[in-house]
Parts: sequence; C-alpha cells; structure tokens
Amino acid sequence: MAEFRSAVPHVGESRRLIIIDISPQDGPRNLIVAVNPEIILRDGEAHEEEGCLSVPEYYSRVESNACIKVKYLDLDGKEVVLDCAGLLAIAFQHEIDHLDGILFIDHLSPLKKSMCRKKRKKTMAHNQEIL
Repeated sequence: MAEFRSAVPHVGESRRLIIIDISPQDGPRNLIVAVNPEIILRDGEAHEEEGCLSVPEYYSRVESNACIKVKYLDLDGKEVVLDCAGLLAIAFQHEIDHLDGILFIDHLSPLKKSMCRKKRKKTMAHNQEIL
C-alpha cells in the first residue's frame, strides 16, 4: 500500500497570512494584510526592544535587519513589493518569524532565554496565587 503525505490543507491551497498595523493608537488604522509574505532583501542591522503576546510581560533587545524588502499578495491577489525600514521592518520580520514557528526569544542568548523563563515562571506562580 502506497503512503501519501501532504502538508497542504485538504482545501487544496495553503496560505500564510499576517496583518500588521503600526499606526499610532490614537490615529486611524492602517492595516497591511500580507498573504504569503517573504523577505526578498535584507540590509543593515537593528537592535530594538521587542515584546510579544506569545510571551507576555517580557521585553528584550533583538537583532534584526534595519531595512528589508518584502513581497506578498494583497487580499485581491495582487503582488506587492514593499521597502520597509524602522518599525515596519521589525514588524514584518517578527510576524514572518511567527509563520515559521520562531518567537522573538528564540533570537536571544542562552542567558536572556533563561531570564525570560524565570520571569515567566514567577508571573505564572503569581497569577496562580491570585486565582
């Protein structure tokens, strides 16, 4: 009997989707919806503090690229190529990492990862006390 494996959903297509909004909290929303985003060019280094809802209450400086060029499809299926710098570049790299199963803490040194784990355990223990 032949074995068949597929990583593609049974609907026939696989999509990777991110939504980015770096607009100010008190300003109008400017959502970027990117289907199947990929970084096609990287340049420079940035060392900015990041946090993530997946790792609440922990922030650390993360090394990433200062400028990137991303290619993705918009919701109408039109290809978009976008040059990104600053917060937008960081956001795209962070969210594309999520699609690849990478958290920002995966970019940290072993010492900083250990500090993150300790803080998380302490926060979880504190939350259990409250319940």
